[in-house]
Amino acid sequence: MGDRGQVRFINEEGEVWFYTHWGASDLVADVQAGLRRGRDRWDDSEYLARILFCELVGADRNAGDPWLGVTGYGIGLSRHSDVWQVVTVDAVEQTVLVESPNVGPFSFEAFAEGGVQMLAEVGETDG
Repeated sequence: MGDRGQVRFINEEGEVWFYTHWGASDLVADVQAGLRRGRDRWDDSEYLARILFCELVGADRNAGDPWLGVTGYGIGLSRHSDVWQVVTVDAVEQTVLVESPNVGPFSFEAFAEGGVQMLAEVGETDG
């Protein structure tokens, strides 16, 4: 069970993967919100990575204090085999790619302004 997903964050040094056990359905909205909040840090990948992870954990609507929990979120170096949603944030190219549905890449600017709406429109044209 669960709603498993990951944010793949790429920078000049390599990549890191942020895992959510229950929040894959909200990943697009969480990344969009993080990019909006972190707009002044788009050129500072270490801060942007932290902002995105904090957005992911801070958006936890099911936990009393997700920062104190021992489950639900993780930081790793590879993709999990059981996730259904991956959102790739490339800080080098400043693009976002959404795996399900497979759309993008979008510029940070375009995704921050219209990420959720753009995917809803893609869904309407795919049906």
